Amino acid sequence: MGAAREKVTLLRSICQGPRIALLPLEVLKLYLLLLVDAAGIGTEHAIPVPTVQRALGRKISVARILDLGKTLEGDGLAAIRAAPGGPSSRRRARQPLRLYYRILRPDA
Repeated sequence: MGAAREKVTLLRSICQGPRIALLPLEVLKLYLLLLVDAAGIGTEHAIPVPTVQRALGRKISVARILDLGKTLEGDGLAAIRAAPGGPSSRRRARQPLRLYYRILRPDA
């Protein structure tokens, strides 16, 4: 099964259950962003923190994003962690912060 088809199947199965209606809006937005960004289900992917901040519609802290991620993990939807990553610049000593995430299968 291709990645796009697998994502659609996963989203359909989640929407048929009661838990999606109980998710706070910010959590649902984060989940949909990660699902769209993911190249596949069950493998780790990375997304820049500024991308997540823009997508959620306001300046949201990394701590808050990780809190939203804990909700997703508690519901068995996604696992999220933050770490430096990506190319570093000689002018900047620090690497940009990225979110590393894995979309979980409901049966996993």
